Amino acid sequence: MLLIQPPDNIMGHKVETDFKKWARFGAMLSSPLTDAEKSALIFLNILGEIPEDQEKWMDAILEFYRCGEQPHSELPIAKERLLDWKVDSPTIWADFRIYVGIDLDKESMHWWEFMALFKSLPPDALIQKKIETRGIDLSEIKDTKLREDYRLRKLAVALDRQDYDDF
Repeated sequence: MLLIQPPDNIMGHKVETDFKKWARFGAMLSSPLTDAEKSALIFLNILGEIPEDQEKWMDAILEFYRCGEQPHSELPIAKERLLDWKVDSPTIWADFRIYVGIDLDKESMHWWEFMALFKSLPPDALIQKKIETRGIDLSEIKDTKLREDYRLRKLAVALDRQDYDDF
């Protein structure tokens, strides 16, 4: 990348950096497994072992996953999941073919490079539209007809469809 050399290690431990591995990691984070199960799988998958200082290692692994960025505590936390790497993979694949001109099935790249490209997809990209639609807060829409229209839009792209039965 231009002026940044993406790391190939976490706390001195060399790790696989390919975007496919880290997309699977992201999918695991939103899986229905318990936190203990997720932690064990993450450590075994990324490090090959369960380390002594698990909290320190988990923080470092998550920092790598976030491409070195710290979590934004001032941003509101979404009420629902906006992205699912597994469910959304066909859309992401297609958007990369259309807007970036690469076939993700045939490409190999560092997770940080992938995320730089992903974040730069234009607003017209279908994955960007899905994320935007999923993020709409229906409780803020006072007009009943308009709220129902947006509820149906959210339902069409929802990751957790049962969330929209209450509106």
